[in-house]
Amino acid sequence: MLSNAYICTMKCRYILSVGIFFMFSCNYYSVNTENNNTSHVKTGKVIYQNECMMCHGENGKKRVLGAGDLSQSVLTISERIEIITYGKKSMPSFEQRLKSEQIREVAEYLESLKPHD
Repeated sequence: MLSNAYICTMKCRYILSVGIFFMFSCNYYSVNTENNNTSHVKTGKVIYQNECMMCHGENGKKRVLGAGDLSQSVLTISERIEIITYGKKSMPSFEQRLKSEQIREVAEYLESLKPHD
């Protein structure tokens, strides 16, 4: 008998797979010729909303299936890129789903989820 957590994980992966297929088949991500941080954050937000929000929530605090609270993260950009690329615990790898540029854009966007004093 399959556990509820396993079934939920499989459903999440299925939904992500269908979403990714749709996204790429519609050429959802346009190539951005501007190379500034603002455009990276905007693109990173769109990718986050499509790929990460299901488990991490709109503000990074949702924590579904053991997802970390991204608003409290002290990880560097490099550490975030590594986790997004290769996955960690129940978080899947995005190495085959996103280009390295897109992974960097998400990692940079995550800074905006932190409270600013």
